Amino acid sequence: MDLDEAFLLFYIEQIVTMSKGISLHIGVNYLSQHSTDYEGRTLPNLNTCENDAMQMEEIARQEGFEECHSLFTKDATYHNFQQKFIEIVGKLNPGDLFLLTFSGHGLGVLDHDGDEDDGQDEAWCLYDRFLIDDLISKHLSQIRQGVRVVVVSDSCHSGTMLKFFDGDTRWKRPTKKHPFPNENHILASVILLAACRDMAKARIQKDSKLSNFTRDLLATWNGGKYQGNYKQFLMVDMMDSSPDPFFIPNYYEAGQNLEIFRTQNPFRINS
Repeated sequence: MDLDEAFLLFYIEQIVTMSKGISLHIGVNYLSQHSTDYEGRTLPNLNTCENDAMQMEEIARQEGFEECHSLFTKDATYHNFQQKFIEIVGKLNPGDLFLLTFSGHGLGVLDHDGDEDDGQDEAWCLYDRFLIDDLISKHLSQIRQGVRVVVVSDSCHSGTMLKFFDGDTRWKRPTKKHPFPNENHILASVILLAACRDMAKARIQKDSKLSNFTRDLLATWNGGKYQGNYKQFLMVDMMDSSPDPFFIPNYYEAGQNLEIFRTQNPFRINS
């Protein structure tokens, strides 16, 4: 038996016997008027994002997640996000499931390092600054190998909110003093469920309490009764349950050891 086979067997055993779920849900209804990142941009207040985050947290609770954390609007600063992320990463072990969800404005911003074909980085709009996809991936690279991660991005321009990097197995625990001790390689197994493609916008119906994406996700998940895999869930069954010509979601993967993960039931710790 080679090392890859040994790790795969260990990974399966961890999922079956010892796995736990931890989640972090971010909902940002409006942005700081004092943020230099948002100067000169027309970003209206939203009324569904906190509700979206609460519904995603409810999914995690129904699925038996051990810990569920939320950051709403004014609390959803970059500092608070990073501190909570570091706290959670220190608790994640191989086989665990981490659910990270975001609902709020998404932006396309100028790419400064030349790694985007379209010349734009994608970004989440936290309360006080935007969080570009390069930095999201840098955070995800702090998660150790063998952890499963689901990122749900209910925002505009969210189709590739992650970046793919090949990595190695070296890992150090991130701390508040040293938040990025690991190389910029995603070692965990990461699946992104995004509301739309990079050049498109997510949709909210007038007077709705939820965004279209979160509404359709909840309907398809159906209280945990859904039995398909992640890609079927997003690209087939969500589209069938609520067809919308403007709703074109995107499925994306990053990291390692995705073969088993991609076949599992959405948001289920043991499946």
